[in-house]
Amino acid sequence: MDFLDGKFYVSISTEPIENKDTNIWNRITYKRQNVTLTELKNLITKQYAFCGVFENEVFNQKQKLIPNWLSTNIVCLDLDDRKKNYNEFIDIVENSDYKPNLIYRTQNDQIKGNRYRALYVFDSAIVNAKLYAEIYTHLFEYINTITDDRNGNKDNCGISVNQSFAGTNKADDLVIDTLYYDIKGICKVFGISTLNISDLHNRKLMAEKEPKQKKVIKQFDNFDFSNYSLMYDDFANDFNTLSLTDILQKYNGKYYNYECTQLNEVSEEIAYIEIPSNYIEIKRYWYLEENAIKNNKCSQIRKIKDGMCRRKKLYVNAIIRRLIYKELTFDNLLYNLVFEFYYYMINDGNKITKSDLFEICQRAFNADIDLPKYQKYIIGNRDKKFIVNSAYCIKHNVSKKQAVRIATKQRNYNKIGLYYNCLLSDKENLKVLKENGIDISLRTLKNFKEENGLTKKRNKKVQKQLYKEEERNISLCNCTFKDNEEITHITVNVENIKHIETRNKNNILHRVLQL
Repeated sequence: MDFLDGKFYVSISTEPIENKDTNIWNRITYKRQNVTLTELKNLITKQYAFCGVFENEVFNQKQKLIPNWLSTNIVCLDLDDRKKNYNEFIDIVENSDYKPNLIYRTQNDQIKGNRYRALYVFDSAIVNAKLYAEIYTHLFEYINTITDDRNGNKDNCGISVNQSFAGTNKADDLVIDTLYYDIKGICKVFGISTLNISDLHNRKLMAEKEPKQKKVIKQFDNFDFSNYSLMYDDFANDFNTLSLTDILQKYNGKYYNYECTQLNEVSEEIAYIEIPSNYIEIKRYWYLEENAIKNNKCSQIRKIKDGMCRRKKLYVNAIIRRLIYKELTFDNLLYNLVFEFYYYMINDGNKITKSDLFEICQRAFNADIDLPKYQKYIIGNRDKKFIVNSAYCIKHNVSKKQAVRIATKQRNYNKIGLYYNCLLSDKENLKVLKENGIDISLRTLKNFKEENGLTKKRNKKVQKQLYKEEERNISLCNCTFKDNEEITHITVNVENIKHIETRNKNNILHRVLQL
């Protein structure tokens, strides 16, 4: 894959990505193409994504792994959250000794701060992952130095050879220079070792395992907890010395794992628990194996693997936990991250270490969770209206699936009971309910009446008793008459007839007025 007539190989997405923050990445396919820098610029402005060259000519996101990576002619710097705006940044970089070949603004520029991408193109392919990382690091530091911006590479994604970069919808101000760089020249400038530059066997050094040696157990890590108030003072020493498994075992039951907002307890006779408007939860994804139902198997948690933004997920979920419980201590939050990483993630590919977990916890703990960008995690009632009451399931020996149907019925009946009027007909009651946002069928209303003793059939005995009492007892009403026998005052004891159908109530009232 040598440089030839200004062209180089690069993998391009088969469809544009108009919004990089969606789940479209999971279905993106890439195809190897031989392009010039000008042709690549045109594809970028049409919002196509690009990445390095991999073993398969056509591959998907799951195959875009470090072990499958072959080479790249491009080092793309991931420049997020810059202090200077685009024009100021360009003025400085264009007059520098080692300016990028292509600079463009990302889709989220000005939306999530000043965000740019800077491409350095080389006249021969980089086939060593370790060399790529060193060149990336030095060029990134160089840009930081000349722009006097020490924000640093926060997510550190661009340093990985399997990273993809989205195109842009801001195509009016791209900067391009078609004079490509020489790898050895750059290495000489920045003092990078040129050994194994063309060694294809070393292209997977970052992904392959080290040669088998005797295991050396790391006895102590030096993580500084001095700036934080801890629930358990021993946790600092244990996190430095114990494995993640031992930490989880030792502190099981001591720290609470915050997954969602705490809900109020309800009676065992109620099948549901209402979810409040400020409800927050961590999203989990489950899958059902083939023939699972047939074999009486439960659904399985979908664990996150390398390439699925594990570090970002850990950070976001740490923020959500702080939103759930704002008094969360640093050690409890760190324990929750250990728990999440151990049970919900697969540590393959680019390994996540204790240092990564500690650094993510520090960033999340020091973040201002009152900022608007974090408030989107408060989902309210958008996704769920209620959850099943486990105590109800246990007492009545029903499954959660059955309890959902019972809970829906109970919730509907509670709403109907707020507005139901015995003096109105079914159609009139349905109209009143609909006006109050309760849209139910006539059958549901009749079921409600039958189960709550509000139908003629269910109240036959009550009605007979009231009829007899009305015939015997004239004191059902108190009437005061003038000399001309005009009725001036009538008081009807409506409470005695509140369970009678509307038609029967009217008959009684009519007969009372005739007295």
